[in-house]
Formats: sequence, structure tokens, C-alpha cells
Amino acid sequence: MKLSKYISLLFIGLVLFTACKKEDETANPSSKEEQDQILQDYFTENNITPQKTESGLYYVVTEQGTPIQTGETVTVNYEGTLLSGEIFDSSFGKQPFSFPVGTGRVIQGWDEGIPLIGRGGKGMLYIPSHLGYGSRATGSVIKPYSILVFRVEVFN
Repeated sequence: MKLSKYISLLFIGLVLFTACKKEDETANPSSKEEQDQILQDYFTENNITPQKTESGLYYVVTEQGTPIQTGETVTVNYEGTLLSGEIFDSSFGKQPFSFPVGTGRVIQGWDEGIPLIGRGGKGMLYIPSHLGYGSRATGSVIKPYSILVFRVEVFN
């Protein structure tokens, strides 16, 4: 009898935990539409006129570079922030970051956005969470479903 009570309580606890988890996920600004609206409001408030790709990546090219092909290695100086302006990473004044473009070694927003800026170019990437880290938290600053902003300079 005591065992059946324990099993019943465990089952009820699991059901409640699962229900709460689903509720929490819907409370996050995780949908593409919600994040797109957040970005649109941000651009309006900050007088930014970006271009948008089909995937939902926004970008501004301040200096256009030359074309980059998939698989080519580029070196990038970058500063990553949240929309609030809080910096979570930067290579400026440190070692630039090198990676082969379009091979999945970086977040999807970089694989898509760096070629739009081009080799020798400079610009801004506004990356919704589905092109960044999605539902994963990364470090102490990047929470689940964070929109990322990168100032980038692309070299060699």
C-alpha cells in the first residue's frame, strides 16, 4: 500500500513538472515572429535600416568586402552583445577568430552572415535565437532564446 502511494505521488509530480515546463517554454520570446517584432522595434528605436535574409537574419554592411566561398577560411574580429548592449565576448584587442565558412563550425547566423559582409568587409549581424544558440544558454550572459548582435571585421 505504501509503495502504491509513493508511485502515485511520483507520477503526479512528473505530470506537474512536464506541464510546468511547457508553460515556461511558451512564455519565452522564442518564436521567429516574436523575435522578429522585437528586432523591428529595436531597429526603429535605434534608427537602424538593416537588410533581412529569408532565414530571418538581419545585417548592415558598413564596408563591403569581396566574395567568400563555402569552405574558405576567414579571420574575424568581433564584438558580441545582447540587444541590451551587454557585451558577452570580443576578440578586439585579443586574438582574431578563424573558421571555415559554411561548414557548421560556428552558429548558423555567422555561416550565413559573414559571406554577406565579405572578405575585407565590416558590418553588423543581428541574429535571432533560431540562428544562434536557440534554447541553450551559453556562458553566464547568453540566456535561452537570446537575440545576438555582432560587430564584425572580416580579414583574409
